[in-house]
This record gives sequence, structure tokens and C-alpha cells, in this order.
Amino acid sequence: MRIILFLILLLSGMLLFTSCRQRQGKSGGSTGSSVSSVVLVLFDISGSTGSKSVRAQYLKDFQTVVSQLSAGDTIIGEVITDNTLARARLPIQETLPVFNAFRDNKITYDESAKKTVEHIHAQAKETIEKTNPVAKTDLMNAFQFADKILNGEEYAKTNEKILVIFSDMIEQSDHYNFADIKLADTQDMKIINAEKSAGRLPRLTGVKVWIAGATNMPTPLITSDKIQEIEAFWQKYFEVCGAELPKEHYASVLLGFTMQHGKRQ
Repeated sequence: MRIILFLILLLSGMLLFTSCRQRQGKSGGSTGSSVSSVVLVLFDISGSTGSKSVRAQYLKDFQTVVSQLSAGDTIIGEVITDNTLARARLPIQETLPVFNAFRDNKITYDESAKKTVEHIHAQAKETIEKTNPVAKTDLMNAFQFADKILNGEEYAKTNEKILVIFSDMIEQSDHYNFADIKLADTQDMKIINAEKSAGRLPRLTGVKVWIAGATNMPTPLITSDKIQEIEAFWQKYFEVCGAELPKEHYASVLLGFTMQHGKRQ
């Protein structure tokens, strides 16, 4: 009887341990397969978006993004430059800690989570306020960087992938200058197809996109018609890339930002 009782207790313990490990894996952690959601934030700090008021709005909207994070979610931040692929340094890269009732002290955990959020805000403030404006803005290059991050080994299996872009969305690179060229009358698809042929079109299948600052263009040369033309281009661009960019997600400020935290819809 003692042997039978011992075996029953041993089996119960093994089942409990397995169940706890499974719950821990689903709730999040440091490995790619267990991260609940990943949010990549790109900041356009070019001449046209380098004013204090624009950067203040960036910081305010970024705080909205952070407020939506839950335990196990990862947030990554980078500045858009003339070559983000080559110059990226990931000044913001944090995963919110996950509480484990069998291991963590609740008071200690809460303090750790609070410090993580404070660190994220401090990193964002330094990045936004102290980064010098860049001469060129190669947005498409930055989106190739987004492809590498979101489809890399660490986050490839993450259920929810979000891309937040703080920018006026005016591509000014060695390839294109949206302030000068016409994007309507099939020219938009010519550009997209050219990017695809050159192997520069990113894979963003299932990525949810928000764009804030898109209509915040101080120069009088950018007319309302031009703003709509640029928006229409990016709608097509992200559609071809497989991303989700509803028109409600494209505005001068961050609108309707929500997260599912890894839950499949």
C-alpha cells in the first residue's frame, strides 16, 4: 500500500509540474516561442519631424503603446535613418517580466515590473529627445529592418506582431523622394514592383501596423492632395507586404491602439 501511495503522489507531482511549466510557457518569458506579443516602434527623426512639438507628441503616443503592454510582451524601439539596416542599435528592447506564483514574491515582482516600464520610458525619452535629425529618411530600408526583427528566430513564432511607425511617411532616400515625385496613376505600383524585383520588399504577413505623425507636415509644399497620395501609396505598399494597415490606423496621432497579447483572433 505504501508503494502504491508513493507512486500516486509521485505521479500527481509530475502532472502538477508539467501543468505549471505549460502555463508558464503560455504566459510569456525570454525565449521567442514564449513571448506573448512583440511591438516594434520606429521613430522618424528627420528634419521635417525634428521639432520639439513633434517629438513631444511621439513621446506621448509612445506612452500609450507602453500602457497596453502586459506580462510577457516585448517592446523594441529604433530610429529611422538613411540606412537603418546598417545603423540599428536597438536603444529600446525590453520584455515585461512574467509572474510565477511558485517562484516569485509578489511585492518584488511588482517592483521589478514597475522598474522595467520606467526604464522603457527613460530609453524612449532619451532616444526621441537626444537623437540628432538625419538628412535622409529611408523608410523602406527601415521596413526591411522590421522584417528581420519580426521574422527573426526570437520572434518568428510570436502570435501577435505589431509595427508602430512615428513618421510623416515622406520617403527621402537615394531611391525615391516622395516630396517631388508623383505617386498616383499606377506610379505607386511601379515603385512597389521595383522594390520587389530588387529584393527589398519586406515580409510583414499578419503584422498589425499603426502610423502616427503621417499628416503632420509643416512644409507648405506638401498639399492635402499630396498627403492623400502618400497615404494611398503606403496602404498599397503594406497590403502587398502582407501587413494590416486599416485607414483608421493612419493619422497625425496614434489612434485606436490595442493589443491582443498573443491571443489568436
